[in-house]
Amino acid sequence: MHPTRASRSLKNLFAGYHEPANLSSRQTVKLLDDLKASFRAQLDREHGFPQNTSDPSVGTSAQSSDSLSVTRASAASIHLQQLLQNPIFLQRDRPALKHNVQLGTPQDPMDVFDRAAAKGVLTMKAAKGCLMAKHRQLKASPGYPTNLADTNVGLRALQWLQTLPEYQSPQFTVDIHLLTEIIPYLQAEGRIGVVWQWLSRMIEASSDTSSEQHSGRLGILLTRIVSAQMRMRQDSLDGAIMTLLEADKAFKTHGLARKDFRRYLHHPWRTVSWETTVNAKLDRPEPTPKLYDEHVGIADSFRDRLDVERAHLLLHHPKHPDCEPALRLLGEKGRVEDILCRSIARDGSATMDCVSWLRVLVKDALGYLQECGSAAELDHFKGSLKAVFRYDMSLPGLASVPRKQAVG
Repeated sequence: MHPTRASRSLKNLFAGYHEPANLSSRQTVKLLDDLKASFRAQLDREHGFPQNTSDPSVGTSAQSSDSLSVTRASAASIHLQQLLQNPIFLQRDRPALKHNVQLGTPQDPMDVFDRAAAKGVLTMKAAKGCLMAKHRQLKASPGYPTNLADTNVGLRALQWLQTLPEYQSPQFTVDIHLLTEIIPYLQAEGRIGVVWQWLSRMIEASSDTSSEQHSGRLGILLTRIVSAQMRMRQDSLDGAIMTLLEADKAFKTHGLARKDFRRYLHHPWRTVSWETTVNAKLDRPEPTPKLYDEHVGIADSFRDRLDVERAHLLLHHPKHPDCEPALRLLGEKGRVEDILCRSIARDGSATMDCVSWLRVLVKDALGYLQECGSAAELDHFKGSLKAVFRYDMSLPGLASVPRKQAVG
C-alpha cells in the first residue's frame, strides 16, 4: 500500500509535535502556590476584603507561600471549607470500611449518604432513609437530643439538597417528608433560619395557587418545626409559640387567612397546645404569659370552637390559671356529647384525639380543685362527673364516655 497525500500530511504533523518535559518538584510547588495565592486574592476582592498592598514584595512566589501559611478567616478560607464539607467532594477509605463491616461494626448511615452523594446517584427517597436511620441511631445513644448537633448531618444534607433541581424550582417541589427529616438536625445546629426560607417559598407557592397540596405541605413543615423546638426539654415553649405567631403573621400578609386557615395552622397549634397541657412537664420552664395568651388567641382564626383545648389551656395558664371554663364544659352532658361526635380523631392522630384530651382535662380539673378549691366545689364537680361521664372515682381514667349516634 502506497502512502497517500493525506497520510503523509498527518505523519508530518505529528512528527513536529514534541511532548513537553515534566515539571520538576520545585516548579510544581511554585505553580501550586501561585494558583492558590491568585485564587485567594480573587475571592478577597469579590467579597470586599482589603488587599495588603503596602508590602512591595507582594507577587513573588516565596512571599505568597509565606502569606498562605498564616491562618486568617478570609472569604477564601470560608469558601474552601464549605466546598470541602460538601458530600460530593468527600472521599472514603473503602478498604477500611469493608474491614469494619466484616468485623460486625455497625455502618454509619451517613457514610452511605456521602458515598451516594459523591457519585451523584443519591435520590430523595434514599436520602430520607439514611437520615431516618441516623436519627434512630442517635436516639438510641446517650445524650439525645443534644447529640444531634455533634454530627453536622444538617449541614451535609443541606449542601446536597441545594444541588437538586427540585430545590431550585420556583414551585419548591422537594419531598416534604425529606425536609421534615432534616429539620431536627438543622434545629440542633442552629440553622433553623433555612427552614423559614423553605416556609416562605411554600407560602409564595400557596398564594399563587389554590392547590390543597401546598397547604398540606405547609402544615406538615410547620408541625415539624415546632416539634423540633419542643424536643429540647430544657427550654420553654416560647420558641414554638413564637414560630406559630410568626407563621400566622406571614399567612395573613400573603392573604392566606381568607382560605381554609385550618389546613395549615390547625394541627401545629393543637400540637403545641397538647404539649402545653396534656404533656406538661414540671422540669420545663413555663412559657411567657403574654406569648401564652397570644397562643390561645390564635384559635379565634379556626372554624372549630376547640372548647376542650381552650378550657385546658386556661387551666394551665402560667400566671392566672382559670378552672371555670373546664368546670362549665365538663358539667354539660349535651355539650360534651356534641364535642365527641364532632371532634374525635379530628386530625387523624391517635395521640391527640378528643377522648384522651378530655380524660386528662378531667384529671387536671380534679387536681386543681383538690389543691385550690373548696370541699363543696370538689364534691359538686365529682357529682357532675358521675352524671355526665358515669365516672368511677376508683379508676385512673374515664370508665365510659357518652357518645351520640351519628345522624345519617
